[in-house]
Amino acid sequence: MAASGQLPAQAESLWVIKKGALVLSDRRQFEIFSLNKAIYRVHTKILIADNASKDYGRVVINENRFIKSKDIKGRIKDLNGNVLRKLKKKDIRKAQFSPGSVLYSENAYTWADLSHYETPYIVELNYEVQYKSLFFWPDWRPRQNIPVKTAQYSVVLHNPQISFRYYPIGITDPPDTLHQAGQVIYSWVLNDIPARLNETHLPPEHQLQTGILFSPNRFRLGASQAIFKTWQDVANWYYRLASGRYTLPEEAREFVKSIVAQGLSREQIIEQLYQWLQTNTRYVAIYLDIGGWQPNPAESVFTNKYGDCKDLSTLMISMLKEAGIPAYPALMRTRDTGIVFTDFPASQFNHVLVSIPDSADTLWLECTADFCAAGYLPFSREDTDVLLVKPNQAEIVHIPLSPAEDNAMQSLLKGEIAYGGSLLLEGEISYTGNQGNYFRQNWIPQKNDQRLDWLREDILGQNVSKFELKSYHTANIDSNLNQPVKLSFKGRVSNFAVVSSGRIFINPNLLNRVSRRAVPADDERVYPYYYHYAYSDFDSIEIELPHGYRLESAPQPKAIQNSYGEYRTQYRITDNKIFYSRRHKVKTPRIPVEGYPQWRAFLKKVSKNDNSSFVFKKR
Repeated sequence: MAASGQLPAQAESLWVIKKGALVLSDRRQFEIFSLNKAIYRVHTKILIADNASKDYGRVVINENRFIKSKDIKGRIKDLNGNVLRKLKKKDIRKAQFSPGSVLYSENAYTWADLSHYETPYIVELNYEVQYKSLFFWPDWRPRQNIPVKTAQYSVVLHNPQISFRYYPIGITDPPDTLHQAGQVIYSWVLNDIPARLNETHLPPEHQLQTGILFSPNRFRLGASQAIFKTWQDVANWYYRLASGRYTLPEEAREFVKSIVAQGLSREQIIEQLYQWLQTNTRYVAIYLDIGGWQPNPAESVFTNKYGDCKDLSTLMISMLKEAGIPAYPALMRTRDTGIVFTDFPASQFNHVLVSIPDSADTLWLECTADFCAAGYLPFSREDTDVLLVKPNQAEIVHIPLSPAEDNAMQSLLKGEIAYGGSLLLEGEISYTGNQGNYFRQNWIPQKNDQRLDWLREDILGQNVSKFELKSYHTANIDSNLNQPVKLSFKGRVSNFAVVSSGRIFINPNLLNRVSRRAVPADDERVYPYYYHYAYSDFDSIEIELPHGYRLESAPQPKAIQNSYGEYRTQYRITDNKIFYSRRHKVKTPRIPVEGYPQWRAFLKKVSKNDNSSFVFKKR
């Protein structure tokens, strides 16, 4: 056997790998017998060259009522083919998948770990998964975080009445098709697949860089049957699942009538009902049978005061309907998980919003958000294509991005440099849009000591060595949600000014600064450069200097602007005080590949200016 961490000569010449891991072969087959029966078979062989890569020998199989794992086998071999260990029954474990917001779920997972104390070694895994519905047809994702020598995906049809569609990503060749013994076999084979490219700031959709999405043209899910060929088919299916579930109990109807009777405007009625939903319900899910896709009746959601996104949306639509305001469910894929391929009608969604049409614009309600104003959507719901479900009408609608000006941070600070270079500081900061939502998300769930640490380290002290917070006050955190989040504070920054040889060096960019590490590498970019949302930062600070100092040198005021960003700085010195302002705007969260060199050059200039110091010399 080879020594740990080394490969025999013959293996090195064959695989050319001395560290990490390599998929030698990965073969997957989806064999379909009927709408209610299919078997997914996986055979994979992975070379593990070092202990840091041993997790690649782990298999995790997600399960629910319609998906069950079966016949998991595995073994570890050395590079000469000798068996070192076999997977035993006790090594295969099952667990219930139930995150904190899920009260009960039939979703579970089976997992097994094949690792060995001495590397290199080869892991062989074989398992089957039984499917009782084609709705869960497994996609093919052959490009992984490690290289793959060969990968194959086959679809075996025993019933010629069953048809499907597929959507290739990064694959241009059609499948090989074979007709034999009453079967039709479709096969895709890829060789020498490089590891998934891991560029910084990747858009979420590029986690799938090479692969194929599948969708049956017809499926059954429990008692539900559907045809999926067009977006109208997809909308019809959800419409039927939700049909008859928009009836309110009498108590809810009387409540809605009491709101309407106040003589409020349409917008005020929406606001009142939305605030009631936020205050009186909570996000909790129970997934039984097809409960992950079919909403619970509005009556039970109102009575129990909980539900998941589709349940709470159903209740909200029902209350709006009672108030005479039309509203509809919108199926979406949240932006943080990727995009919807609008030319591939299929089940690509993981969330539901409420859409309220208006003559001027559409109002969107996120019914799972307790601390969003009516009509405001978090960034993961922006720049998305949603399927609007109306009676006998389906429509793909794009939810636009919020502009940078709506996601703003604005600060007004005053400070005085004290003995030893410390800075006595006070100020006010306001946050709007996604920046305000970021503050709320980090503030509301935390205990007081955690909040203080977050303020000191991530908000006020991220660009200084030590920030001592003396006092603070917040406003509009869990109320007045349509108003900016406000933070006022007093504190002390240790070692703010560097004092040396009769000079003082200061950097007034206390709160916001593009670090040198944030400037991306000067490499050729393959994928777009991505931020979560467009934003604007407006910083203003007044610093009182020690007596007897004059300006010796300073970074020049900057005014940089291009298609993707803006940056401006200004300063003046009056009565022994420096007044400094900084404005930084990211106009779009998605920088295209062709704009990357321009964006990198922009960030490089911003970073250089942000990290430059003002130098004052003693008279």
